[in-house]
Amino acid sequence: GPSGPVAGARVRASYLEPPQGYGETAAVADAEGRYVLSSLPGTRILVRAEAPGLFTPGVPENWWAALNGQGELPATVSTTLEPGGAAVLDLVLAAGATIEGVVALPDGTPLEGALVTAWSQQAGGGVTRPRATTGPAGAFRIEGVSPGRVLLQLELPGHAPDPVEPLQVAEGEPVAGLALTMRPWPALEGRVVTDGEPLPDGTAARVQVQADAGGGLAPDLSSTEVPTPVRPDGSFAIRIPATRGAFTVAVVSPGHAPARSARIDLLPEQSRYEVELRLEGGGSIEARVRVGQGAGNEIVEALDVGMGGDVMSARGPGIDRTIVAVTDADGRFAVRGLATGGYRLRAEAAGYVAVERPASVPGGTLRVPLEIE
Repeated sequence: GPSGPVAGARVRASYLEPPQGYGETAAVADAEGRYVLSSLPGTRILVRAEAPGLFTPGVPENWWAALNGQGELPATVSTTLEPGGAAVLDLVLAAGATIEGVVALPDGTPLEGALVTAWSQQAGGGVTRPRATTGPAGAFRIEGVSPGRVLLQLELPGHAPDPVEPLQVAEGEPVAGLALTMRPWPALEGRVVTDGEPLPDGTAARVQVQADAGGGLAPDLSSTEVPTPVRPDGSFAIRIPATRGAFTVAVVSPGHAPARSARIDLLPEQSRYEVELRLEGGGSIEARVRVGQGAGNEIVEALDVGMGGDVMSARGPGIDRTIVAVTDADGRFAVRGLATGGYRLRAEAAGYVAVERPASVPGGTLRVPLEIE
């Protein structure tokens, strides 16, 4: 390296070994920067090393194609081995570039403690990700960035980054003066009502925010996938961990049909969203499960009855789910709190062939015969 031997550098040898395909062998440089790669096949070998802040210059971008004879491999990073032979190849690493900038709110307020990571795809196939944390003035300095296309990732609890264009970093040329912005997670506030009135006392309900794939760049809403309980007065508040994309809000409550809001588009300048979700009394399906005619029509007890499909409510898409019920001693069961729409009814029991029948809400009595295996 620029300062002498590089201890601890990870050295990798890549090669094409038909018919197995591409292979790789790795080693770690000792205190004097020496390395040994053993058990290599007799063929053309590409060698490159990785170390913090350093990279191997001269490795072609499409090195795998060059190994396959579709390009040149510089002698500084490659050698040809005879079967059982040996070779000496010294690698000279170069210092990576630096990236400097400031992370702030849109109004210019600096953000301290933001983690900035520079993801760089090295020509040799490795990925480096040097990082730095912003100081009190929001400034950061990342060292050892490999040249080429670099993606910057910004992380700070409670904030989402504005889009950052990829950087093209040239060897030995620093990047300075970057102005990066992050925004606080917007707030979602709403309430759940029934017939326009607050929820009756004792009504349990949970809301869930989900990314809408039809909204273009869907935000990462993994932290809101767990349903959030609704307060006794029907209100709820959630932070949305994204500032662009789209989402929907769904609510489930025992004895009510599931409901979902219309798609809500996230706008960069908007910090607060409101939504009202209206619960309606759900329909029900009641049925009796019996053995088919060939078995004497006996009643089958303790059957798992699954019901699933695209659930649709009167106000738009509901929540896809599978509802399980167990028959009583008379073979009867009931599933309530369903949205209007079509379902698939499936009956299963040990020793019998599972059957499916269509059902709809509102529903009536539905007899499901089972055939003995």
